[in-house]
Amino acid sequence: MEHCGAGFILLILQVQMNKFVVTILLGFLFQACELINPPKILITKDYIINEFWNDKNNSILIQKLDLVDTANISKSDIDIIKRNFGFLKVDSTLIAGYEGLNTNNNIKLMHEKVYFNKDNGWQWFVLKDSIYIEKKLIGELENNTWYKFSNLNGHGGFFIYVYVDLNGQVYKFNQDFAGPF
Repeated sequence: MEHCGAGFILLILQVQMNKFVVTILLGFLFQACELINPPKILITKDYIINEFWNDKNNSILIQKLDLVDTANISKSDIDIIKRNFGFLKVDSTLIAGYEGLNTNNNIKLMHEKVYFNKDNGWQWFVLKDSIYIEKKLIGELENNTWYKFSNLNGHGGFFIYVYVDLNGQVYKFNQDFAGPF
C-alpha cells in the first residue's frame, strides 16, 4: 500500500513539473514572439499610433525641442543630431502630456491612435507659464521642428525623437537606455 502511495505522489510531482516546464516554455515563446514582432509606434504630424498602450501603460509626454545655443548646426542637420541628441534642449512653448490611468476609473484610457489636432475625448495637460492647463487639442506637429516623445512603452529610459522637415515629412529616432523590453 505504501509503495502505491509513493508512486502516486511521484506521478503528481511529475505532472506538476511538466506544468512548470510548459509554463516556462510558453513564457519564453511569448517573449520571443514579442522580440520578433514587437509592438509598433507610428508618429505623424497629426497623430500617434502606439501598440504599447493598454490598461497598465497609458501615458504620453511630448516636448518641443530647439537647438542649444552653442550648436553650430541647423535643425535640419538630421545626420549630426541623431548621433547626439545633446544638441537639443526643451523649448517650453510646448510641453504636453496625458495620463490615462487612475484609481477612480473616471479618466479615459488612450486607445491605439491619439490625435494632436482632433478631440480624443479627453484633455491634454499643457505646461504654460509654469502652470499646467487642460486643452482638447495641441495642434499638429510643426515643420522644421524637433520633438521628444516619452512615457510610451511603460519602461523608463525609452524616448523617440521626431523631426518634421520643411516639407512636413516626419523622421523618427528611437533612443533606448532601458534595453530590450
